[in-house]
Amino acid sequence: MKLVRRTDFPFRADVQLSGSKSISNRMLIAASLCGMPFSSIHGLSDANDTQLLAHALTSKPGSDIYLADGAAPFRFFLAWAAALNFPCKIHISPELAARPSGPLLRILRACGAQISETETGYRVLKGMEQFPETLEGGEISSQYASAMLLVAPVFHGTKRLQLTGSLVSKPYLDMTLRVMQQFGVNATRDGNSIVIPEGGYEAPESIRVEPDWSSAAFFYSLVACAGVETELPGLSLNSLQGDVVCAKIYEKLGVETTAFQNGVHIRRKQEPEKQPEFSFENAPDLAPAVIACCAYLGLHASFKGLQNLKYKESDRLQAIKTNLATAGIEFTEKNDVWKLRYLSDAPPVSALTIQSFSDHRIAMAMALFALKTEVHLDDAGCVKKSFPGFWSEWGTWFSIAE
Repeated sequence: MKLVRRTDFPFRADVQLSGSKSISNRMLIAASLCGMPFSSIHGLSDANDTQLLAHALTSKPGSDIYLADGAAPFRFFLAWAAALNFPCKIHISPELAARPSGPLLRILRACGAQISETETGYRVLKGMEQFPETLEGGEISSQYASAMLLVAPVFHGTKRLQLTGSLVSKPYLDMTLRVMQQFGVNATRDGNSIVIPEGGYEAPESIRVEPDWSSAAFFYSLVACAGVETELPGLSLNSLQGDVVCAKIYEKLGVETTAFQNGVHIRRKQEPEKQPEFSFENAPDLAPAVIACCAYLGLHASFKGLQNLKYKESDRLQAIKTNLATAGIEFTEKNDVWKLRYLSDAPPVSALTIQSFSDHRIAMAMALFALKTEVHLDDAGCVKKSFPGFWSEWGTWFSIAE
């Protein structure tokens, strides 16, 4: 795909974001456990991850389930199948198989589930006999904890889950608890201790998925770098999503967010900080967009909390480093702090070739560089994982050719 800035580049246009796939995936699990039709969840994400999970949850016992590279759908569904004693064979991509899932498998097996490995994934042979009392580990992924919490109402009695170790991406765990509460299960968290009361899910009369804050970041970058203004209908600053910190983060890059009744309005209000510092421990999905934005603006920015980016759809640290290098920008690390360095002797770039590494967030983040030069992207289709309509929205400002 080739991207170039449009000759009729507009400075005011609205953007229609996809529904949050993180919320959608959690709501699908809860809805499946209370018999709520998925069609009753309004604004459900059209992301490939969510569509694969929805199909899996409506499959018959003994089915072959295909979840491709969807980490959250795989982990949520694996726990769902084990909790319901739902025999099936789960197929995942080699890339997802290389990502850590061992801790979740150990938890499920310790609770009585029989899960065997296959050449393309896992086979669930027998379900769990009990709910765990602890999740142990040096670092506990919020996806593992969320997977177990979402299926907790299947088991009788009050459940108490103690997380031992450091928890990665706590806002995603809190999102899980808030979704459960929307479905009538008033689970509560006090530090690393979680209580899930007796009782199953109840279908709400009406429920809607918020638009995706992590996808909004790419348009915040566009506002910061090009000075455009846009409205993002449906977004709320009072969001279930931890990535709502996007609005606060981009203040450092000069972007103002104003809430209105049906969404938010964003515009560039001031110059960005020259040496901004960012931490992404609780919002790792925002990192590619913010790093690319800072690089485009030529800021001497520093970034912390990027350790887990190597375990995403690609090694995002290496992917970012590789792509910025083609633009004459170094992305270097020392003592877990990453910084941008601009090479004064770098030759001018007449066109930029971007490697997506089959990673949706890398493709969308680096598309920003089409503001200044022709960009060639190797895999435009990878955005379907989270935001299938991205290129349609991006096409408001850029000419796009296959």
